[in-house]
Parts: sequence; C-alpha cells; structure tokens
Amino acid sequence: MAYCHEPEFFAEVTNIYYWPDCTEDANHLVCIVGWDDTVGWPGGGNGAWIVKNSWGSSFGDNGYFYLCYGSANMEEVASYRYKDYDANEIVYYWDEAGLVDAGGYGDTSAWMASVFTSGQDGVLTHVDFWTTSNNATYELYVYDGSFGSQLAYQTGTCAEFGYYSMPLTTPVSVTNGQQFTVAVKMTTPGFDYPLPVEYEIPGMCDPPIQPEVCFT
Repeated sequence: MAYCHEPEFFAEVTNIYYWPDCTEDANHLVCIVGWDDTVGWPGGGNGAWIVKNSWGSSFGDNGYFYLCYGSANMEEVASYRYKDYDANEIVYYWDEAGLVDAGGYGDTSAWMASVFTSGQDGVLTHVDFWTTSNNATYELYVYDGSFGSQLAYQTGTCAEFGYYSMPLTTPVSVTNGQQFTVAVKMTTPGFDYPLPVEYEIPGMCDPPIQPEVCFT
C-alpha cells in the first residue's frame, strides 16, 4: 500500500501514523499484514491497518506500526516480472536510478536515444525502455556507430505504462568495441510528457550522468 510519510504525523510512543484526509502524493510503500478496528486515533475515531515497514526493526514496534484508516492514498503501482540471471548475457545501460519523472516538448511525441559500446562480440536481442502512459506507441531504431547506418527497425504499442524489455524481430550482431545507437520515437496519446527522465534526488538517488551518450 502507498501513503505519504511525514515524520510529524507519526506518534513514536504509540506507533500510530495519523494524517486524516491526506491528499499529498504517496512517497512510501508498505505491506499490510492485518488490521485492528479498536485502535484509537489521536484526533478521535478508531481503526488502523497493521503495517510492516521496510526501515528495519528500530522503526515502530520491531518494524511494525499502525496506519490509521483514511491516512493512506490509493495510487497506481507497478509490479515486475523477472528472469533468472544468465552469466552469458550483457546488459548495456546508462540509467541507474530508473524512471524519476516524465518530460516532453509540448507534444505527445518525442525522441530518445542512447549510444553504447559493445564489450565483446555478440548479438543484440532486446531493447529496454520506459513508457510514461498507457497505449504508448513506439518506433524503435538501431544504428551502427553514433547514428550511422540503420541496422534494425520495428514498431509497436505498449498497453500499459511501465518498463519494457522488447525483443527485436531482427537481432543485431555486434563486434567487440563497436559503437551502436538505440533510438526510440515515443508517442503517448493525450499526454505531453512522453520522455522518461532520470535525475538526482538529494538523499534518495544520485545517478552518474554521462555526457554525449543520451539524447532527446
């Protein structure tokens, strides 16, 4: 469950979090493990979720606390599908923080691209990217070198926003030391922020930003 956590709304003596009718954006995810309809609210009223936090046993009651009814937000969330680690696979990427925000240029379509250098001979089989809205359409290009000759092209639609690992219909062979560019034209119907954006958030993430390798 998602909620907006601000320290001033947490009572350390009773381990009760109470922020009635909170309308702020959620900033923390926790796991509901139960409920107690008899827990008294600091402002009057009763009932709370019993929640397991992710901040260790020093928080709350050995890592658990009460989250009063009405103090949490129901927001859209994401789940992940994962695959077993394969030592023979290489993942090329620049974004270490993932999706932090969405940006654009006042239009529902925009371009994004990254330049990579192959670390060994191999075959490029997938291209990964974020989408920022439902029903996003993409045009995917792979180029030799830095925006050189075109090696692959395909299009498609992503029904839901999130992170995609898109298999190439025509895998691309690369050699050790070869530069290649992956470019995507993203269109997000009705949403003028089609570009996934990564940047520093003080105290939360500090990704190393590399010059001349990512373009929009």
